[in-house]
Amino acid sequence: MAQSTKSKKPAPSTELSETTRAAIIKALENGDSAIIIAKDLRIARSTVYRTKTRFQERKDMASKPRPGRPSKMSDQTTRYIARLASKDDRPSWAAIAASVDGGLSTSTVCRVARVQCAQKKTQEKSPKKTLKKTQDKGSIPTVKKSTRKAVRGNDFEIAE
Repeated sequence: MAQSTKSKKPAPSTELSETTRAAIIKALENGDSAIIIAKDLRIARSTVYRTKTRFQERKDMASKPRPGRPSKMSDQTTRYIARLASKDDRPSWAAIAASVDGGLSTSTVCRVARVQCAQKKTQEKSPKKTLKKTQDKGSIPTVKKSTRKAVRGNDFEIAE
C-alpha cells in the first residue's frame, strides 16, 4: 500500500537587495566565513555561497530580469488605490478604477487594494522594538518581562 506523503510548502522566497549582495561580497573579500556572514545577515549559508558564485560568474550584483509582462501600475498608483480603499467613506471599486490613469479594471483595483491592506495589517501586527537612551547614566536599564532578554553594560531601555 502506497502512503501519500504530504510535503510542506516551501517558504516564500524573497530576493536579496543589491545592498545585501554587496555586503556579502565585501565580507567575503575581507575574509569572513560564510557561516559568520549568514548569521550576521540572518540568511542561509547556501545563499552566501550562491551569491558568491553568481558574482564570480557575472561580476555584477544586479538581479536578472524576470520573465513575464511587467506590471503596468506604478508604485504611486498602487499607493493611491490603497489610500482610497482604506478611507472610511470608501468610493466604489468602479469609481476608484475610473479615477486611476491607465484604465484599470475593477477586479484589478480590488486585488491591489486587498494585497495592500493585507500588507498593512501584517506590518501593524509586529511592531519593531527600538532602543532609546535613558536620561540617567547610573540607572539600571529596564526591560519588559515579555522579552526576557537581559541588557548588560548599556544604558538602554526597550521602547515600543
